[in-house]
Amino acid sequence: MSPVLVAALVLLGLLLVLNLLLTTAVIRKLRRHDELLRDFDGSAPLSVLPQIRVGAPVPDFTTEATDGQLTEADLRSTETLIAFAAPGCGGCEAARPRLIEMLEARRRRGEAGIVVIADDEGDGGTLVGEFSAHARVIVEHPADGAIHQALGIAMYPNYVLVGADGRVTRVGGDLDEIAAAVPIRS
Repeated sequence: MSPVLVAALVLLGLLLVLNLLLTTAVIRKLRRHDELLRDFDGSAPLSVLPQIRVGAPVPDFTTEATDGQLTEADLRSTETLIAFAAPGCGGCEAARPRLIEMLEARRRRGEAGIVVIADDEGDGGTLVGEFSAHARVIVEHPADGAIHQALGIAMYPNYVLVGADGRVTRVGGDLDEIAAAVPIRS
């Protein structure tokens, strides 16, 4: 065999081994990512924001709702359900019909409901239209939004139930758990 052919075969062999090593590394990374997603049940925040705890008073905040200004003082008049949603969130999409039903029942009873749409790409307009007939709606950037920061919300969906005394009575990512405290009755 000619030396050029031998060199070409050695180079091809080295490239095949390098390709195999890189493919193995990518497969490992994808498996680890898949495990992390499979283990994530939505019950823990994804950032370092300390999520507000049950019994804690709602901290001071001021933000703009679609119908005017909203502050923590507005949460002290009646029990308030605050729902956090984001465009493209699968869990938010799945919970939306039940959430709308809960918000509408609360509205008919004269109770408060607020939907906070985490909109960092300007695509939350559709959600505003869907929720505005049933609750007050706030659209804010999740990283620096006043109510996100005050309540420590960093994952979606998430729900906070605030008592008429301004203290958190329930918090979590499972609408069924919150619904246990907020019965749907007409």
